[in-house]
Amino acid sequence: MARAHGLVVAWPRLLHVGANVVVHLAPAPVVARVADATSLVRPDPGGHLAVEVDLARWAVAAGADVLGPCHGALAGPHCRDGHVMSFWPLVFPATYPSDPVAVGRALARLHESLAGYGGDLPGPERIAADAHRIAHLLGRLDLLPVEEVAAVCDEAREVVADLRALADAGVQAGRRPWQALHGDPHPWNAVADDSARDGVRWWDLEDAWRGPVEFDLAVLQRTTRLDGDAAVAAYVEASGHVADDALLAACHRLRAVQRVWAPFLEHYRSGD
Repeated sequence: MARAHGLVVAWPRLLHVGANVVVHLAPAPVVARVADATSLVRPDPGGHLAVEVDLARWAVAAGADVLGPCHGALAGPHCRDGHVMSFWPLVFPATYPSDPVAVGRALARLHESLAGYGGDLPGPERIAADAHRIAHLLGRLDLLPVEEVAAVCDEAREVVADLRALADAGVQAGRRPWQALHGDPHPWNAVADDSARDGVRWWDLEDAWRGPVEFDLAVLQRTTRLDGDAAVAAYVEASGHVADDALLAACHRLRAVQRVWAPFLEHYRSGD
């Protein structure tokens, strides 16, 4: 597919295998993100990649510190031989930010930019649907007891209902409206970049959705890769937004539902 768009690809290098496969199309300074494990869970993996390309491109145009996709039609997403992929500039070497204050400030700036995005984005129901499908798949593989499958599905359904109720109450109380979120803003989905305002540039917007900023804060607070509490404190200082306790608690529950991804990806990578 890259060659069809005029790139010279002589020695492709595998860079990463996770939910997606990332391949450097050497010697071109371009990487392909190919939906891999996600294609078994999501009925439309190409739709996720399309949202990521559109949102990242919009964010860059809005001045956000976000890695944008390749220019023009090369970005994709494309489908070839049953595989869905998008194309992005190579970042090398990629080093990850370790300063929680910088990461918290960078997330505040990102939210400020993304607040203006008016494109179509899913709501929390998509996270619940992913968890539902993964839990049932793990159950069929005898990797998750039946009662735990039911517990995951029940919790996913209940927390989405709670978030929707809190959203309705928030509108009436004049609280901050739901907006475009990164969806997975832990430090490995950012790169240290001296040219960015806070030294942090975000990438991997595939899981973006429209919801309360408290969800991104819950993701950041739960990370073990830096001091999440310090990062959230820096976010509050930079943005002036103090997290709503009820929303933050519900978002922590929704993030916990996503833990079913870990055993699924571990099993998938094992080749069993």
